[in-house]
Amino acid sequence: MDLIWTTYLKLLGEVTSLRADREADSERTVETSAPSASEVDELGLELEESQRKAIRMEEALQERDRAMALAEVEKDLAVHCDELVEQGASVGETHAAVVKKCKYTIAMPSDPKAALSVVFDKDGVLNQICEGKGYIDMSIVDADTSSKISEIGSHHPKEDFAVRGKEPKDEVQIYTWKDATLRELTDLVKEVATAARRRNARLSFAFVYPDKKGRFVFRQVGTTHSYANGRDDGKTLEALDFQIGDYLSVAIL
Repeated sequence: MDLIWTTYLKLLGEVTSLRADREADSERTVETSAPSASEVDELGLELEESQRKAIRMEEALQERDRAMALAEVEKDLAVHCDELVEQGASVGETHAAVVKKCKYTIAMPSDPKAALSVVFDKDGVLNQICEGKGYIDMSIVDADTSSKISEIGSHHPKEDFAVRGKEPKDEVQIYTWKDATLRELTDLVKEVATAARRRNARLSFAFVYPDKKGRFVFRQVGTTHSYANGRDDGKTLEALDFQIGDYLSVAIL
């Protein structure tokens, strides 16, 4: 019995020793194969840089494809323009030049940025649009872009002012005083609105306020010109009965 017990203990000891050796080998293997923290960081940075390069390359290819497509479109348009010129049509070098020549101008861009560019750029529609001329926008764009274009030359409807905190998106805040004239307000608006700086721009002023029953009232109070003097220039907010809390609506015509 003692012999068997001793042998069992001996065998158990050998098995334990072998298991310990295997665990040590495993630890040594892990220690020799595991990368350091700095190596992991460097590998991560390399992967991020590779991803950025891939994205930049994809964007460059897309931009090249757009440029090539645009060049083809412009080439095609030039051919058709030449055909129309032969029939007696004239060509405008800019959107403003087209508006200057025509009573009605029609545009049909399909890209939101292009639709806004046609109207608001330096040589855009707003540069020459005036009384007696019309601009018809038939853009295939989102509702927000269409709203920005359609609101040119008109006031927001009074319903847009009904809820405090949900005023029109193009609202701007100007610091003024009750004895300020419409001419002084015109100069303030010109500082924040590019369209108001056009040589032929006109600004229409109106008050929007709730009546005694809580219904909003819209009242036009005067019109000024961007640069030329006008009969309403000297009118003050106080003389026009502007009250603290009223909205001042300005349409750039």
